[in-house]
Amino acid sequence: MNRLFRALILLILMSISVKGVCQITTDNVREGLKGKVATMKMTDYGIYPDIKSSSFSLFDAQGYIINAVYSDSLQSPAYIWKFKYDDKKRILKLTEIKGGKVQSIYTNIYDTKGHLVQQNLATNERTYFKPVKYFFKYNKKGQLIEVYSETYGVDISPSKKVFTYDKNGLRIIQSTYNSEGYLMNKAFMTYNDHRDIIKIVHYYDVMSPNVFSTNLYSYIYDKKGNWVVKKSKENNSSKFEITQTRKITYYQ
Repeated sequence: MNRLFRALILLILMSISVKGVCQITTDNVREGLKGKVATMKMTDYGIYPDIKSSSFSLFDAQGYIINAVYSDSLQSPAYIWKFKYDDKKRILKLTEIKGGKVQSIYTNIYDTKGHLVQQNLATNERTYFKPVKYFFKYNKKGQLIEVYSETYGVDISPSKKVFTYDKNGLRIIQSTYNSEGYLMNKAFMTYNDHRDIIKIVHYYDVMSPNVFSTNLYSYIYDKKGNWVVKKSKENNSSKFEITQTRKITYYQ
């Protein structure tokens, strides 16, 4: 599991698939959460009940995350996340630490409207320093419509994701383009009344419409309306399997 995927599990609290992107904002940490959440432990499973990874997030009474821990192995040290806010309670920097050593640093840049417009990621991956930059665009409604990323290794490797929304503000299409502007793949999302994704149809090559996958999702909710069990079924699977659980506590 790579660093960006770990960051998304923690910050958006779901996979990188289609609903989230690599932007670090307080709103995304709280995305979809209802009520005055105090703590949340999220567990991902391979084949239930085998644990694949887990994260723990601690929020203050105003809904801002103040501490987070992530582990992708029961044997290896956990990742600790430290947050730095500005006076407007926007996340300016997030530092990922493992075994007392800094692994990654995310820094955010906002425009005058408070929109995140650029995120810089510096990460020590394997034996070399590999920075990544993300650039964000919004429509007049303030909805994120484009994420352009550049990965700096031996060469600059850009890519772009474009998002389309329905009249209810739900992100229903995600399109991914390569550095040459070629549409590589496309995903279509369907939601339930809780605004949680219940279906993703992912076309891996738009030139081959018969090459696609379908993922279905179902949820169990607590009294606040937050899901605590997430089940999924892929393609021709015969039944839903538990893939994620969340244990959530609330402020009184």
